[in-house]
Amino acid sequence: MQPRYGSDYIVDILRALDIEYAAFNPGASFRGLHDSLVNYGDSRRPEVILCCHEEVSVAIAHGYGRAAGRPMAAILHNVVGLMHATIAIFNAWCDRAPVLLLGGTGPMDVTRRRPWIDWIHTALVQGNLIRDFVKWDDQPATLASVPDSLLRAWRLATTEPTAPVYVCLDADLQEMEVSPADLPPLPDASRYRPPTPPQADAAALDRLAGWLLEAQAPVIVADRAGRRPEAVAALVELAELLGAPVIDLWNRFNFPNTHPLDLTGAEGQLFPEADVVLALDVTDLFGTLSVTDRTARTVRSVLRPGAKVAHITLADFLVRSLVADYQRLPEVDLPIAAETALAVPALVQVLRQRLAADPQLAGAFARRKEARLSRLAALRQEVRAQWEEAARRGESQQPVAVATLAREVYHAVRGYDWVLANGDLHGWARRLWRFDKPYQWQGGQDGRRRGLRRGHLPGGGAGQPGERPADRGPAARRGPAVHPQRPLDRRPPPDPAADRDVQQPLLLQLRRARPQHGPLAPAAGGAGGHRYPDPGSGGGLRRLGPVLRPLGRGAHHRPGPGAGGGGPGSPGGGGTGEGGAGGRALPAPVTGPVQAAAVRRAAPRGEPAAARPGYPIAGEVTAMAEHFVAKAGDLPDGGRKIIQVDGVEIGVFRRGSAYYAYENLCPHQGGPVCLGVVVGKVVPIYGEGRTYLGDTYSDDVLHLVCPWHGVEFDLATGQCASERRWRLRQYPVVQRGDEIYVVV
Repeated sequence: MQPRYGSDYIVDILRALDIEYAAFNPGASFRGLHDSLVNYGDSRRPEVILCCHEEVSVAIAHGYGRAAGRPMAAILHNVVGLMHATIAIFNAWCDRAPVLLLGGTGPMDVTRRRPWIDWIHTALVQGNLIRDFVKWDDQPATLASVPDSLLRAWRLATTEPTAPVYVCLDADLQEMEVSPADLPPLPDASRYRPPTPPQADAAALDRLAGWLLEAQAPVIVADRAGRRPEAVAALVELAELLGAPVIDLWNRFNFPNTHPLDLTGAEGQLFPEADVVLALDVTDLFGTLSVTDRTARTVRSVLRPGAKVAHITLADFLVRSLVADYQRLPEVDLPIAAETALAVPALVQVLRQRLAADPQLAGAFARRKEARLSRLAALRQEVRAQWEEAARRGESQQPVAVATLAREVYHAVRGYDWVLANGDLHGWARRLWRFDKPYQWQGGQDGRRRGLRRGHLPGGGAGQPGERPADRGPAARRGPAVHPQRPLDRRPPPDPAADRDVQQPLLLQLRRARPQHGPLAPAAGGAGGHRYPDPGSGGGLRRLGPVLRPLGRGAHHRPGPGAGGGGPGSPGGGGTGEGGAGGRALPAPVTGPVQAAAVRRAAPRGEPAAARPGYPIAGEVTAMAEHFVAKAGDLPDGGRKIIQVDGVEIGVFRRGSAYYAYENLCPHQGGPVCLGVVVGKVVPIYGEGRTYLGDTYSDDVLHLVCPWHGVEFDLATGQCASERRWRLRQYPVVQRGDEIYVVV
């Protein structure tokens, strides 16, 4: 079939480049290209993958580029589609994945534009939106210049370091009628191939070989070296020749975890002892060789003084200034710019030549190697025993622990030729599964990768390469740092980064010893009390119908040292107050049917709005009455009961001696929030020196999770964990003898 339109010719060029797939969410700015892919190209080479969002289209192309080592196309609709795709493009950029991004725009000829829509969907120049996180972008002005643009884009995308590229195609160029005789001949793509990757400098390899042969405790660290499968075999040969342990940072499959020299998980013991560290394509070498106090923002190296560091990488060849994804500049004694898949075999050859040429050196090296191997074998056995014990301890846990889940899933699939596509169960898959084939894991991915799970490759599930959970930096990958008993529940896995939006300010506040403000601040009259907000001054109060509720900083603040923490029966407390030992000053109890005025307020941690005689008078006055809920013995610890009061559903919860009551209405979209699960808040785990180790679920702070969309609310206060404007409507609960009442 002869091309009749500009878009037909563009499809012919994509075929010449052997672009296998084109993923897109249909848009009018590339309707010409869409038509040609289907009706001229017959949806073959490139094969169309229809998506529901541009972010998904790019995520699919990202995963393909990682697995295949070459780009497929993702087509984006003018300005708005490109904006939709920006985070996915950024993910692919941070992962240095080859992706061919095609866009539509215009028409650039203003006389050809439709009123309104073509104007607001046309940019000058559209590539400006993403120029800081693609390797190259272009917008060819004529159909004759399209071959040069696409060839250059393809060549740059596949030249190491690989990365996304963007070519924007004018809608008029796509839709213009053409004569085959007037079209430039199709290019021979074999004459536009990317250059061969660089080999390491011979003198640098010789110097590095000398260090490694004389080292007492060499350590190899690999991050992205395994993006080429041949590099894995070369790394195995190097490790065996040296008798050196390998730490796999798991951004790609770098080293089989079944190998005796795989010591991933023992970094805490190996790095402080190392005298030579060889890094292979490590994205964040500074962070990998450091420990961090995330609250104080201080970092210190874990290497001993005098340790030498060599790094083989091409990372310095591709740097942008908008985002510092290049990480902090590390101290490196021997930087080598080379492709690791070429440099590692060359290094092995140099090592063998030096050992063969010097028998005395070879003898001393063999003795050090033998002693090192016995020590490494014992350390590997110790680390793996800890992992197995973690999985065993979780067998009786409800909900199931992640370590146990990882082990059981592997037992179900180990008889198959499997590929782990989507996440690695917080690192437990690599710890407990048998990874000995490079295709079994295509690696993790940098950037924040929001939306990446929605589709990383065509088919996107088991059997297709995928990504790992969010926020898995070097510190979170160190050995058994991720908590082995972190439970699962029916929610999606929590996003640790989102939860730390709340946690990090609190940690900084504690470090700075800031005085607390708002409704939880200590009372001026004594350490044991808490002052209430002044309704006359606003005091953080917001009108909600006939009752006033406090909003603002107090919702997430804990009482400071010495502040009273609890009323009768509450677990927290220190200091003194009229509410009993460790309690807080409260007004005189209300007797009989409650007829009082109240402010609905957030209780501090450790003091639930429960099991106390009444509330202070403040704000608007509303008549209130007690409504029977249940006998105390009929509402067990951990139980709940839904009641109706004047047509309003109210959920009453019991935790220990504390009771909480909330309207069964989620402020997000009206879901039945009181029917949701109750789980612990996601909190960070810190090790020695305040080193961040991972996340787990708190036993002290509980969250109520709305069953509709997973929005979480603090069970003690009703405050939303992710959106401070939202808080559940809370009702006081009183206990009279063995009877529980809610005050409405």
